[in-house]
Amino acid sequence: MLRSLVGSEMCIRDSINAEYGGGGSGGISAAKVAGKAGKKVALCDYITPSPHGSTWGLGGTCVNVGCIPKKLMHQSALLGEAVHHASSSFGWGAYKEDKYNEQYEIVRDPVPEIDDWSRLVGNIQNHIRSLNWGYSAELSKAGVEYINAFAKFEESATSSPAHTLSLTSADDESRTVTARRVLLATGGRPTILDSVPGARELCITSDDLFSRQQKPGKTLLIGAGYIALECGGFIKGMGFDTTIMVRSTPLRGFDVDMAARITASMKARGIHFLEKTVPVRLEKNEDSGKITAFYRMVLEDGSVKEDSEEFDTVVLATGRTAETHKLNIDISGVELDAGTQKVIVDKFDRSNVPHIYAVGDVAHDRPELMPVASNAGRLLGTRLYVSAPAFLEEGKSTTEDLPKSLFVDYQGVPTAVFTPVEYGCCGLSEEDATAQYGWIEVYHVSFMPLEWSISHQGFGTNECYMKIIVNPFNEEEVIGFHIMSPNAGEITMGVAIAMRCGVKKAQLDATIGIHPTIAEELVKCVITKSSGEDPNKAGC
Repeated sequence: MLRSLVGSEMCIRDSINAEYGGGGSGGISAAKVAGKAGKKVALCDYITPSPHGSTWGLGGTCVNVGCIPKKLMHQSALLGEAVHHASSSFGWGAYKEDKYNEQYEIVRDPVPEIDDWSRLVGNIQNHIRSLNWGYSAELSKAGVEYINAFAKFEESATSSPAHTLSLTSADDESRTVTARRVLLATGGRPTILDSVPGARELCITSDDLFSRQQKPGKTLLIGAGYIALECGGFIKGMGFDTTIMVRSTPLRGFDVDMAARITASMKARGIHFLEKTVPVRLEKNEDSGKITAFYRMVLEDGSVKEDSEEFDTVVLATGRTAETHKLNIDISGVELDAGTQKVIVDKFDRSNVPHIYAVGDVAHDRPELMPVASNAGRLLGTRLYVSAPAFLEEGKSTTEDLPKSLFVDYQGVPTAVFTPVEYGCCGLSEEDATAQYGWIEVYHVSFMPLEWSISHQGFGTNECYMKIIVNPFNEEEVIGFHIMSPNAGEITMGVAIAMRCGVKKAQLDATIGIHPTIAEELVKCVITKSSGEDPNKAGC
């Protein structure tokens, strides 16, 4: 399942010197820099079909089966919900009278199924193909040779096995190359639960969902990380019955309080959660085509209940596995982490074998985010072929003295989870901040966006929430930011820049907000958790 492999200063068929690049964001970034620096670069990219036969083009996971199609489907769900719930309140379409229950809480009609799932999928795939073509054009412009072939270290190499690779194309044509340097940027693929009978044959993954012409129908998602919650959110938002099976904790690794708020928000929107539950087996009804999921659930009293339910689609979202297992990595001598099977690298993105590097999701102890891989690849190429040679020519004795700007700073990397109400965060969670500093202060506010005020799109009076975590021992420097709201990713991106500059809470307070916006809550947030005051905002 090799997606991308980069090598450098190689001899292909003993005829030309070349750089060798990878087909995901990290490999492409490194290859383009090296190519523009005058190196001959070849890029290898090959997608082994998923168990259901899905493949895709150049660009890696994010472009083809990750961030891009996910965000577009998220947008489709938001549009559908807005049209169904909000358009009448804003004067569009027929008037819909609000319905209330006995507690005078708004009652929503369920969102109807999307009109044309296959049209949405077709439009998304057309956009992705345009991006594939764009990457190919950029590589060509940079002088990079693209090779659609599976690459691995050559078993039969009689000399320099860590410098020798075999390339096998889709039609089984093979050739051998030797390289001065090799960059592994193979990324990962969804983990298949082979311990669960029927999982490989009957379940799809995110590798398949975004190109599948068949609408999902009633859907079970197994897993509770951001992929499961994002996919579950947009599937429900398009009108399909959705269940998420949770083994332990939703959004593990994120702020616990924010994860609980996101989960509650999704439950309020009608998404079912099977908590403390694991799949036992899956079986297909050949007559109806539906899939029966048998599962085991731990109840609140500690007893175990076994049950089953029928679904149209079952999606595995239980994590991702690094693509190192088919590379003949043992031949190279590269050391992998025993648990993650990822390449152990130093601050130079270099493995224990000096000429072999790794960036992106295949590198151990690195955030699994496309912008991280892209920046790591770009800076690696810059260190090797642009800045470092010039730096050394200026009289510096070692690359250890390179400036910090030539390395990715992995601290405080912002991210967003595109659930129905988005979650953005940067810096430390409350738990990690407390563990690191001992005592912290948290400013927080619950609020309703103006856009929801007449359309009742929110669930509860003030469903949205923001908190700012500060270090009271350093002039209340902001060390963590978390927001659950529409457009949370856009807001978090701006905050991340300020945090990188060491912003203090007083500087936020002194900033004039733009009114009326969600982001202005950042500069109006004055209630602390330690005060015990109600953080619910009233008025505008």
